[in-house]
Amino acid sequence: WSFGQLASLVGAPTAYLRQLPAPLAGINLQYGLASHRAEQVKTLETEDGRIELRALTGPDYGRIFDHELVAAVQRIAGNGTGDTRWKVPGVLEWSTGVYHPHVDVTKDTTTLYAS
Repeated sequence: WSFGQLASLVGAPTAYLRQLPAPLAGINLQYGLASHRAEQVKTLETEDGRIELRALTGPDYGRIFDHELVAAVQRIAGNGTGDTRWKVPGVLEWSTGVYHPHVDVTKDTTTLYAS
């Protein structure tokens, strides 16, 4: 995904760059960045023993990670297991249409499981 964003940013055809050997594609991208770009960009990089570009966006783009969203919801609603008035919804047994409001919260019984 980020490769396509980078190619688009410099105006290079992504399909063509994908056919080139990596060193040559890199030279083309470096040239495009040095020659055609005056605006700022933001990068999202991860490092697990190597640096990997994950996204390339404009300077005004905001990013909210899943763990930040879950933490914010849990500050308001708790963890859904009885520590506040809110709880994870029960399970609807599709074969009978019976709703069971009190079930153990597991990955099998809800799509709201915070991993």
